[in-house]
Amino acid sequence: MRILPFLFTVLVIMIACSQEEKGILIQANLVDDFSSLELVFYEDSSFLQRSNSFTEQEIENSGTYTIKGKEIWLHGELDKEITPDILYINDDKLMIRNDIKGKLDTTFASFYRIKTNTIRSAQ
Repeated sequence: MRILPFLFTVLVIMIACSQEEKGILIQANLVDDFSSLELVFYEDSSFLQRSNSFTEQEIENSGTYTIKGKEIWLHGELDKEITPDILYINDDKLMIRNDIKGKLDTTFASFYRIKTNTIRSAQ
């Protein structure tokens, strides 16, 4: 039975390494009072969303995306309570919603802060 934890560890490392081998276009985080979300967009048009909270284990969702101008259209499984199907690139933020006047909402926990953006020069 000791072989199972070892094999599981090897599998986790292999998956992590395969994700790291993909080129990252955009990496962004959203942090609120009780949890954090990370979005990573890869060169091969796939994305990974990781969510962490003090009450749950880490959850990963994935899918594909399409960039249309300053919009990122998400296709796949993700936490729709927080992240909609369309995100808006605004300087160093990925905006998730508009305010009551239709402007991008920059209040607390309403956007992902971009840590890495290798497509910025292409926009």
